[in-house]
Amino acid sequence: MPAETDADYFVLETAGREEALVVSNDQFEPYQDRFPWIEQRRVPLMIINGEVELYKPKLEQHP
Repeated sequence: MPAETDADYFVLETAGREEALVVSNDQFEPYQDRFPWIEQRRVPLMIINGEVELYKPKLEQHP
């Protein structure tokens, strides 16, 4: 990542371009307007006894 780059913006911009999920507990509130897909593609996680537990994103259902 380039120096002086906002890491959250860099992650979200890359995820948006690549149509990728974002594994993070961060809500990215300052970026909700710029990246409206965050809620659907953010994957929260917990670390329990040294193991990572991922939770399903709220993906939009397509008929």
